Amino acid sequence: MSDKVNIQLIIAGISFSLLIKKEDEPIYRYISKVLNNLYVSFSQKFPGKEVHEYLGMAIIQFAYDILSEKKEQTENSKEINLLKKLDEKLELFLAEQDVL
Repeated sequence: MSDKVNIQLIIAGISFSLLIKKEDEPIYRYISKVLNNLYVSFSQKFPGKEVHEYLGMAIIQFAYDILSEKKEQTENSKEINLLKKLDEKLELFLAEQDVL
């Protein structure tokens, strides 16, 4: 039994047939929804452009949002690691002082 499924996504009126892992289908459907929403938003803000221009704007915005989120998570992870190290040092110091 294959865990792959063929799905049909429609983005900006264009049909895309994809063979994907079944468990990834909700992710692909969500991506399609986000890209369609961005497409509509850009087509309303900037009337008169070609479909590929709106799709390009949507893809750039989508990628930017993902990378910004990833950067924020990385920065938060660094801050968490620094706080953990500080906590460890503080515990050692307090243990040496017989406070703990």
